[in-house]
Amino acid sequence: MRVYEGNILTCDAQNHVYRFLVEDAGKIVYVGNDLPAKYASGTHVKLGSRALIPAFGDSHIHFASFATFHAGLNVSKARSNAEILHMIREFVPKCNDKLVIAFGASNHSVAEKKFVTRQELDEACPDKPLFMIKYDGHTCVVNTKLLDILKDKVNESVRLEYHDTKRHQFLRDNGFTVTRNDNGRWYYAVSGKHYTGNKELEYLDACADEDGVLRYTAERKETNLKPGIYKLTAAARTSNHGNTGAFIFAKAEDLLLSEIPACDDRGGDIWRDAAIRVKEADEKGEQISPDDVRIALANGGMGYGWNKVVIDGIEVRDGKLTYGVSCDPDFTGHPFKGCWLSAVDFVLERVGDLPASQQQ
Repeated sequence: MRVYEGNILTCDAQNHVYRFLVEDAGKIVYVGNDLPAKYASGTHVKLGSRALIPAFGDSHIHFASFATFHAGLNVSKARSNAEILHMIREFVPKCNDKLVIAFGASNHSVAEKKFVTRQELDEACPDKPLFMIKYDGHTCVVNTKLLDILKDKVNESVRLEYHDTKRHQFLRDNGFTVTRNDNGRWYYAVSGKHYTGNKELEYLDACADEDGVLRYTAERKETNLKPGIYKLTAAARTSNHGNTGAFIFAKAEDLLLSEIPACDDRGGDIWRDAAIRVKEADEKGEQISPDDVRIALANGGMGYGWNKVVIDGIEVRDGKLTYGVSCDPDFTGHPFKGCWLSAVDFVLERVGDLPASQQQ
């Protein structure tokens, strides 16, 4: 029998903290502030500055994260971003920590239906590093003060090594580099909604938690091409409808853009054309392509929104060409209104010679 004396945290409904806990043969037989005489003969263990807490059987409780986050500012009860920013302004002057941590923000529970932005955090807390964590712990936004501290310590190569190395092998295998991914999740390549319906095939993918905030570019550089006229094709898709500002691009001397049609997770011309070919072959009694059948049946016969995107007339003079996919307004010159984009199957084809007057 052992008698523990010190801070005994019960974690009961009233969060009682007692002075004594008695353990006998592996069972807790007593907790309380006074030690009954019948337990006085037990081996006495003084906790001193330590505390005794119940054992944890839930391996996903995130106890350390809970403690860290709730030692800061809890904004989970806020019903608007304006209220969150007010809470920050009230909290920061009282916070003596070098880093301000706020937890519990959500685009679902605030009136604006969007996550608070870095610019808004800068206005509320311009002089101290601030780290705002979403309620699920998987997403955050920081103010410029903290970003300036981190910018030389965290880069895309670190992200690739730290987050899901297997998926990022897709980038390496296909020669792509993610040069910008502001406000996007860190997976870069995913599988599950390939236009063929094959759940295992991967593709470039970028996704934010709300519309209009993603700034993403993935590029591949060619440095030893034969001078000539080239054609670039790719399969791509993006969210929302209309002109969203997501592009397949090619840049030799001039930047050429071809906008990705926005179909969300349905339809797309790759699916539509395959479905038409299957129907026509069936009506004519001709052999039906198994590849067309797979594409036509993808997503329960509704397609995944993939389109064929083409850039013609790419003039390469010095053997160098950069191409890829982007929704970064600073690069494309067009605002991005969507939430995500995907791209795969880039094919670069030399289709002709440069005009005689331009050949070196």
